[in-house]
Amino acid sequence: MTKCDVIQDLIPLYIDNAASEGSRAEIEDHIKTCENCRELLEKMKSGDIPIHLNADKTEINAFKIIKQKLLRKNVLISFIAIVVTVIVVFFVCIYRIPLQYSPGNMDIRPSNDQKTVTIVYADNYTRVSQIQTGDSVYIGYTNTFWESFFYIKENDKYNNIDTTINIESGTQFINQKVNKIYYFNINKYSVGGKTKNQALADAILIWER
Repeated sequence: MTKCDVIQDLIPLYIDNAASEGSRAEIEDHIKTCENCRELLEKMKSGDIPIHLNADKTEINAFKIIKQKLLRKNVLISFIAIVVTVIVVFFVCIYRIPLQYSPGNMDIRPSNDQKTVTIVYADNYTRVSQIQTGDSVYIGYTNTFWESFFYIKENDKYNNIDTTINIESGTQFINQKVNKIYYFNINKYSVGGKTKNQALADAILIWER
């Protein structure tokens, strides 16, 4: 049974105001694009064709099945749209992009008393991460897509912030002198396990006592 067959059997119910609101909406939507069903409706309204309320339960159930399929399709489309939106928001606003190391982007400045090392990063960034392992400190700079294209351009205070490492006392959690400073990919380190160790192994030495 085609959709036109179902619609044509329900048209008498539509004219007699016996169809449900959902059925009426489906009929009105269908006749917008179906000339045959629209012509049948007009003829029944004008009396050219007698109205027979002969839509049996099987035909009405078939119409309900069509409605259920359309409803499931709309729910699926809405779910996919929500998932895609969440993924886009994550990668644009939350996921941090590790900035690549370049000798030209970094100026390493040990203090005169040899107690601190200041790193001046030439490009824009919004977060710097420091991790100490033994006598080595690993440093990495990151941005998000949103910060790269919008936020940073209007907030110069995030540009070229100096990072100072106390090489005599180490970082906050490890009280040990620092003999080496490396640049590394903080995203790989955050994963943990073998990838974490690989991130440290792939780090680039940028200063050594």
